[in-house]
Amino acid sequence: MSEYASADHAQEVTRDLSARQEESAQRVRQERIGAACLKRTRAFGKLILFGEHFVVYKAPALVGAVAAYTDCDVEFTGAPGIEVVDLRPAVPGYKVEKAAEGEEAVKIVLSHLGVDTEKRGAKITFGGSLTAV
Repeated sequence: MSEYASADHAQEVTRDLSARQEESAQRVRQERIGAACLKRTRAFGKLILFGEHFVVYKAPALVGAVAAYTDCDVEFTGAPGIEVVDLRPAVPGYKVEKAAEGEEAVKIVLSHLGVDTEKRGAKITFGGSLTAV
């Protein structure tokens, strides 16, 4: 006697197994794409001439794009925790003044992406030509 109750049951089990395998393969593809995007990214700067908070009140602002950029490299480490290395040019005192705020922002982003830094550490390196001000 077959381990399946009927031919219909066998087909149902086969379809379920195929669907699970496809979902697993899709998840692997998505994780690979996400890891590649997370590993290195570049963002260009903006210049707000006036009206930085105007948009909150649905009023126009004057904004322009600039060619300067910030690079971000992510490297996962064996040790838990987050290490932030900031190689960007900056106005004097900026990096010290904003360090805690920047590290908190990094924690929020990594948490949103599902990275548990208590289990898997991350080294984040910022660089590029955009001056931090």
